Amino acid sequence: MRILIEEYQYDVSKVRDVLYGIDALENMEGRVSIHYVGYYYNMLLKDCVFILPKVLLKDVDGKELVFGKV
Repeated sequence: MRILIEEYQYDVSKVRDVLYGIDALENMEGRVSIHYVGYYYNMLLKDCVFILPKVLLKDVDGKELVFGKV
């Protein structure tokens, strides 16, 4: 299982395989973000990818963490 966050800026090189098959991306200086939430099955990875809402991000000591922990 792979987990991504809505509108979070990812380096293209790090998520290229994870985002295989998704068309709705915005590329800004080598970074991409996803503008929706949901899940899909990635045929390349043979695994599920979950895109969680950005409201789950919490700033903890200057780091953005999902649920304040991860």
